[in-house]
Amino acid sequence: MWNKSKECLIIESMNLLLKSALSGQEILDSLPFYVLFLVNSQRCILAGNIAFMRDLELDPARLAGSYCPALIHGCETPVTNCPLAGALKNGRAAEREIFDSKTGKWLNAAVYPTPVLAENGEPVYLHFARDITEFKKTSRDLSLKSSPQKFKENITNHSRYNGDLEI
Repeated sequence: MWNKSKECLIIESMNLLLKSALSGQEILDSLPFYVLFLVNSQRCILAGNIAFMRDLELDPARLAGSYCPALIHGCETPVTNCPLAGALKNGRAAEREIFDSKTGKWLNAAVYPTPVLAENGEPVYLHFARDITEFKKTSRDLSLKSSPQKFKENITNHSRYNGDLEI
């Protein structure tokens, strides 16, 4: 049985998108998670989707051309564990789990190289971020439940109980 290669499927998908009546922005806006296009060394935001702007309460007029660390993270230098740094270093996709202290959320952040070049000739990267806070909480809760000792330590350290709780 013949299987199409991943590259072939990607090319077919891209051709279908190019033929569709939807604009690139409409496609981005249909995604429920955060999407950004970034220029690598400058960390300049080229575009973002509605979910990103809505959830972070950003003015769309301020988005394009902004320095990502300043606008998104409130700092003047790239954030620690930024997946873009990994993608630049390795020349391929990078994915990280990041805790955003500004929002109190855990994010699965991924950056993918694209074949697109910005006007200045630098590569453009596609940056996805998905809220995984509930998943992290559930994983932690299951971990505590699977280990009676961890559960007892958690109750002892984070409640009014004095450690005499029987499990």
